[in-house]
Amino acid sequence: MDVAEYLQITEFGTEELVQWGEMTLCVRASDTMVLPPPPAVASVRGMLLRASKVMVVEAPDRKHLLPGGRCETGESYEATLRREVLGETGYEVAELERIGVLHYEHRTPDPGGWASQHYPHFFQVIYGCRAGEFVSSKRQPGAYEIAAEFRDWPYIQKLTLMDSEKFFRSEEHTSELQSPDHLVCR
Repeated sequence: MDVAEYLQITEFGTEELVQWGEMTLCVRASDTMVLPPPPAVASVRGMLLRASKVMVVEAPDRKHLLPGGRCETGESYEATLRREVLGETGYEVAELERIGVLHYEHRTPDPGGWASQHYPHFFQVIYGCRAGEFVSSKRQPGAYEIAAEFRDWPYIQKLTLMDSEKFFRSEEHTSELQSPDHLVCR
């Protein structure tokens, strides 16, 4: 299946325009369990939960709820997520469950560099995760992320988030998110 076919069979719940440096992107979120074509997957992200709290990652430009990153050659999506979450937050991923995808479509000319390999469309595979052990020696200080900490639901509700992040932590699931036995938010 190619990207055009994938987009035809996928229902998206949100759509927004975002600015990443010089790039304007249309971002759409879906809770589909159908994976996008592997060559179009740029990275893997996860919403990390611990009891009634959600991991908030602070980057230089904003706070977000989806730590993760790019796959290394031959690495599974799950292995990528475990490696990236550990490096960004210091927490191992104890459990994970795929909860959807984010689709990005460039609305500006080909930016060159790494983004060219995924022009004009790319995807992020999204997981709901339960945090395991904290291993401080595995956190990579000086990486893109400035800080990472678990925060409670009232704090999360006050954050300025992308619509796509709100989609994966929708308010209709507040009570489920606060339950330590529930893995995913939507």
